[in-house]
Amino acid sequence: MLHYMNMTPTMQCSMLKNTYRLFSIRTGRTVRCTSSQFLNSGLTKQGVFPRLNHTLHGTRNYTKHFYTTNNHKEAHKNNNATPQTLVKSASRPSTLGSVYYLFGAFGVSCVGIFLYYRYERHQHILEHDLKINRTSPQGFLQPDLSHSDTYEMGLYVQSQKELEQSERAKRKRFENSNFIIKYLYRFRYWTTDYVIEPCFIVGRFFRLLFIFTPVLVTFPLVSVLPSQLFSYDQFYSILLFCLQKAGPSFIKLGQWAASRTDIFDEKLCMTLGHLHSNVKPHSWKYTEKTLCENLQIDNLDEVFSEINKTPIGCGAIGQVYLGTLKSDLKNPIALKIVHPKVHKIISRDLKIIKFFANVIDHIPTMEWLSLPQEAEQFAFFMQLQLDFRIECCNLWKFNSQYKHSRQIKFPKYYPDYTTRDILFEEYIDNGVSMEKFLDMKKILANDDQSDIDHNMVPLFKKISDPFIDCFLDMLITYDFIHADLHPGNVILKFWDPQHKEYVSQEKINDLLEKYHACQETVEKTSHIESESSAESSTKRELYSKKDQLKEQLIQILTEYEPKVCLIDVGLVTELNKRNRINFIALFNALAQFDGIKAGNLMIERSRTPETAINKDEFASKVNKLMQLVKKRTFTLGSISIGDLLEQMLSMVRSHHVRMEGDFVSVVVAILLLEGIGKQLDPDLDLFARFVFFAHVYGFGEIYFY
Repeated sequence: MLHYMNMTPTMQCSMLKNTYRLFSIRTGRTVRCTSSQFLNSGLTKQGVFPRLNHTLHGTRNYTKHFYTTNNHKEAHKNNNATPQTLVKSASRPSTLGSVYYLFGAFGVSCVGIFLYYRYERHQHILEHDLKINRTSPQGFLQPDLSHSDTYEMGLYVQSQKELEQSERAKRKRFENSNFIIKYLYRFRYWTTDYVIEPCFIVGRFFRLLFIFTPVLVTFPLVSVLPSQLFSYDQFYSILLFCLQKAGPSFIKLGQWAASRTDIFDEKLCMTLGHLHSNVKPHSWKYTEKTLCENLQIDNLDEVFSEINKTPIGCGAIGQVYLGTLKSDLKNPIALKIVHPKVHKIISRDLKIIKFFANVIDHIPTMEWLSLPQEAEQFAFFMQLQLDFRIECCNLWKFNSQYKHSRQIKFPKYYPDYTTRDILFEEYIDNGVSMEKFLDMKKILANDDQSDIDHNMVPLFKKISDPFIDCFLDMLITYDFIHADLHPGNVILKFWDPQHKEYVSQEKINDLLEKYHACQETVEKTSHIESESSAESSTKRELYSKKDQLKEQLIQILTEYEPKVCLIDVGLVTELNKRNRINFIALFNALAQFDGIKAGNLMIERSRTPETAINKDEFASKVNKLMQLVKKRTFTLGSISIGDLLEQMLSMVRSHHVRMEGDFVSVVVAILLLEGIGKQLDPDLDLFARFVFFAHVYGFGEIYFY
């Protein structure tokens, strides 16, 4: 203590600081007090530090190094401070410890932010590389013919293989990263596969359950209530409405079911044939982003000289825009863009459909439908339409087959721009759809189909003959058939050989609109019995104008050369070697009017011969049908191959004869063809035309793919 008394004030302050520290270490508490608190605490009064009072009062600058609070100031005012008040003051929370906590939290946050941005940057680079590899224009999609028996199946296999390789590369890329990034990726994919995606599928299932509740409720009523109260037609209408609300997968499912008349009731197939897309168009912002990503450009002006931001059509899978490329200013293009998230939605729907197909297959008496196999075929049907490169390849094949034809045309294709999500093809302008032409045909045939002007039939045959020959050529010669030949996918163009130009679409539409306007006016005034001379004169002018418009339409058919353009080739039917041999054998039996042989062939070469019931009765029915056809043939009557096939499919359905899906698709295509052909040429005998074409040109070569 004497040694302390001889210290200088600065040394005494230093010793005071060390004393604070020693007190903190021994008590486990941190001392925070002012010099006044310490002076009045009793330590100096008890003689522990005799000169400390003078020393601290003389060194005011040192007290600036201590923490001063409001409580400390209050204690400074209190001259009765004791050692207990000093210890109580020391027991307060440590500000220095709080600072440590703050710095620790800040450090952890910085590390987390660093890892997050490192992960996001790595993910962005990975997604960018995979996007380029997956969607960048690389020419045609090369079919995998080593694992496929048809060209179309080869395209499908290759498309799915690329998707799997892309996903596999995406999941293996992180293996070369550091430990933390690698396990972040693994955790992400695990949660996606086993937590997030199953939850989305379950949610989608309950949404579909809500949509189809009216179908589930009304289905039992059909078999219980009399048809006067609730008929199958009403039930089919409810089903049609629910399918439209359920999304793209079920719209396509309904359209596919409409073509399977060998499985479903004929009335149901007719109802589902009116199913159309009810999808809301996606935004232009998404279209612009998709185009820039797929074409690897920053601005659309780099590729397009002009593009219309308003879609000209919207389907279940994508929507179509009209534009012009800088590299091809002469031909306008149709640009098809896939809808956002449609791949994921369809993938989830297919899993749900496959699950219920397997459940129904275990129900007794339902196994003959082979629903799991049909679900697989429907999945194939959907996946074909989700890769636009497949449609581009179909365009290439059709164009190569008909490049020398003057009457058949397919749109030009642009493989350098087409990717999985976008399709570039020529826009067929200055053309009239077959739907409008059939309306035009009613005008030219005196507005009454039951009383057709036979002088006009040769003009209509200028349209029907190349159309039917093209289909038979696809079926018999090339075995590569456009599977969606409804009137909306057939465009007619009229070529003027004198001026070497096509008749504009606006001109034909203008003529049709004026004619219908005149017709409406005539119908409104036709019920008036007594009319003035002015009204009679107006009527005569209207009839004269109608005749003039009709003459202009006839002139187009007479002087111009028609060209049939087929669009929307995303779906084609191609028979493999086995199905093609079966088709030729069945065709030979039908051509020889051997119904017994034809019936036995249909059973023996069906998908599941063991599920057929009453086989002998089925063969007998087919024979009776063929004898009726033979009788009409020898009496020079025309045969409706459509009626023949419809009756055949009805027998197939009732006797549980499971035919191959591709075979039935050919039958449905023939039904569509004859339906259009009969409207243009009432005397059309497609069966005789088919036999003649096969006899002259043969069935072509049966290829191994």
